[in-house]
Amino acid sequence: MFRPSLSATGLRKGCRQDNCGNLIATRQPFAAPPTLIQDNRCSGAPLHATAPRIASLGPKRKAMTSPPQADAETASHARPTLAPSAALPSPMVWLHWLTVLCLVLAAGLILLREEVDGRTLRQWLLEGHRHFGLFVLGLFCLRVAVRLRLGRRHDFAVGSALIRALATLTHIALYALLMALPVLGIGLSQALDKPVHIFGATLPTFVAADPDLADTLGAWHLYAAWGLLGLIVLHIGAALWHHFVRRDEVLRRMLPFLRRH
Repeated sequence: MFRPSLSATGLRKGCRQDNCGNLIATRQPFAAPPTLIQDNRCSGAPLHATAPRIASLGPKRKAMTSPPQADAETASHARPTLAPSAALPSPMVWLHWLTVLCLVLAAGLILLREEVDGRTLRQWLLEGHRHFGLFVLGLFCLRVAVRLRLGRRHDFAVGSALIRALATLTHIALYALLMALPVLGIGLSQALDKPVHIFGATLPTFVAADPDLADTLGAWHLYAAWGLLGLIVLHIGAALWHHFVRRDEVLRRMLPFLRRH
């Protein structure tokens, strides 16, 4: 049992005196037990026990941080993102895919025409081929207008100087064939003395009927079609190379359903 002893000051050891003359037992152990304190009104009211705050003896845990090696590995596999100035505007993206759709339909109709019989059906397929060819020409004019309107604010080619030069040359060749192919088709039809219609309206005649010229224009039209097909294959291969080898955003910025992710 704890027995307070007298000290030199006349108080018992382990006690202290409050302002009302009451003795209060105190201790200083390692883990202090509840300390009795006198009610502040000095009226002899019951003593209240308060538990002291015990400081945590354990060391604070350091926040877990990823090692530098993991950060470097994550960064190495991350796709490089394009600057906002390099993002392709939405009008250019939609004009691109509308042109692709018209090219596929024009090529599909003329190839199907070679496999079917019937004068009426073959003529209908030929007219459809001509219409979609004219759509390609119209979309080409819109693309040039939008590109001129944008000026040099948007840099469409990315990569090293060699890659940028090859991309520029490929795009110039694609644009030239996108314009030449429908123009040669119009000239071929008119050289065969076949008027060209678009939505019921007849285009003005630019080439007089001439069978020999029709043969020449027909050969050029075919060569231009094969050249455009080769450039399209090269274009698709370059887009896949950018996506799977360089792992950049060139292909993603051309896909409307992925541009928002």
